[in-house]
Amino acid sequence: MTKKTTYIFSGIIFLLIAIIPLGRKIDAFKTQLTGQTIKVRVTYVPTIFLHNDVNYSFKFQYVDRGDLKEHSKLYFPKYCGQLKSGQELKLKADLNKDIFLYENEDVRTEFYAFSLLGLLGIVLLISGLKVKSAGS
Repeated sequence: MTKKTTYIFSGIIFLLIAIIPLGRKIDAFKTQLTGQTIKVRVTYVPTIFLHNDVNYSFKFQYVDRGDLKEHSKLYFPKYCGQLKSGQELKLKADLNKDIFLYENEDVRTEFYAFSLLGLLGIVLLISGLKVKSAGS
């Protein structure tokens, strides 16, 4: 594989890895800034036995336009024991896009990381297009 092909291929891969989730990250970032605060009731909290790099989901119910709906949200093992079934929480939400964030959750890091990954993909792609082929 030539240097040119490697740059172009790597750029495309980085762009795909970044672009696919970036739309959702942008929506989450907007929700963090301007989302409405809603009250939810926790309906299910999994029993956690392992505490090593495993994400767990709890379920909660909320009212959307008069209808009772259920959704789930990931939480990390370090929060084990803090959530209980029946507990009320306040979440920032975009109900149209099913985005739910803790009141103090900050998604900027993920947003910036995927943006930089996309930028790296663009730089690699442009670099690959500028590199002259071995036969030129």
